[in-house]
Amino acid sequence: MLFLLSSVLYILLEMCYILQLGCYLLYVGFCVYVQNMEKIITKDFYPDLPKLQAQAEYLNAIERKDTQKMWELQRKFSRKRTALQTPGVCKINFVMLLIHE
Repeated sequence: MLFLLSSVLYILLEMCYILQLGCYLLYVGFCVYVQNMEKIITKDFYPDLPKLQAQAEYLNAIERKDTQKMWELQRKFSRKRTALQTPGVCKINFVMLLIHE
C-alpha cells in the first residue's frame, strides 16, 4: 500500500513538473511573441522612435556628464561618410562639372 502511494505521489510530482515546464515554455513563447510584435509595431507605426530614444539617451548622458556613454552612442550611431554618401558628390555630378567647364 505504501509503495502504491509513493508511486502515485511520484507520478503527481512528475505531472506537476511537466505542467510547470509547459507553463514556463508557454510564458517564454508569449514573451517572445510580445517582443516581436513590439518590434513590428515600432517599425511600422513609429519609425523614428529608435532615433528619438537614442537622442534622449545621448542628452541624458550629457546631463550626467557621462563621457563613456556619449562616446559609445556616438560610435554606435555615427556614420562614416564616403565619397558616394557625401551629398552632392557623385560621378554624374563630377562629369557634368567637367562638361560645363
